[in-house]
Amino acid sequence: LNMIKNKKILFLGHKPPPLHGASLVGEQIIKLLLSTENVRLKSINVNIFFSKSNNIFFKPFYLIKFPILIFNLIVKLVFYRPKIIYMTPSVNSYGYYRDLSLFFIIYCYKKFFKSKVFCHIHMRPLILKESALAKSSWLMFMSQFELILLSKYLHKEFLKLLPKDAIVHVLPNSTPAISYHLSASNKKIVLFIGHITHSKGAFRLLELSNRFNESVKFIFAGPFISD
Repeated sequence: LNMIKNKKILFLGHKPPPLHGASLVGEQIIKLLLSTENVRLKSINVNIFFSKSNNIFFKPFYLIKFPILIFNLIVKLVFYRPKIIYMTPSVNSYGYYRDLSLFFIIYCYKKFFKSKVFCHIHMRPLILKESALAKSSWLMFMSQFELILLSKYLHKEFLKLLPKDAIVHVLPNSTPAISYHLSASNKKIVLFIGHITHSKGAFRLLELSNRFNESVKFIFAGPFISD
């Protein structure tokens, strides 16, 4: 936390509503930053600009709102001049190409103003494995940005897709402390909460569930999203 004291920070990420993994984490990060002494924070909530499917190309409403996001970002960078930028970009399907413009603007800003940029990734890098264009642009940007991943497993997956000098942090999602009561049942329950997509690993977990007998129950809670 000493690194962020007396710094201007720009948060470019998800905040609730709606409730999903990235927005809940974003809310926790904002609370942490606001509780830190002498931190000045401005935020841009990307939830209000993007659709659930990440596909803005076939939704005129989002095509109109996306330039507003770009304008909002440029205004914050020019007049606020943050020293630290936190963002939660997509590395999947349409979302990655949508975020390329944000990458480029922040990349140019960092070149001139020497800010630190942290990219917090919440999914597997499917598009980077499938597209040479996506991988080459990713390597260029990640040579200047720092990456935050949710697990050591994701770190291994990203390792081949990162430049050798990339700075990577592994930071599992935290959850607020809650009290609960264990069920008297002997059945074990595995609960998946989030968008049910390939990039989130939901279908891999579904395949894994076939290896267990009825003593283990798998519950999936969340919408099906095409990726």
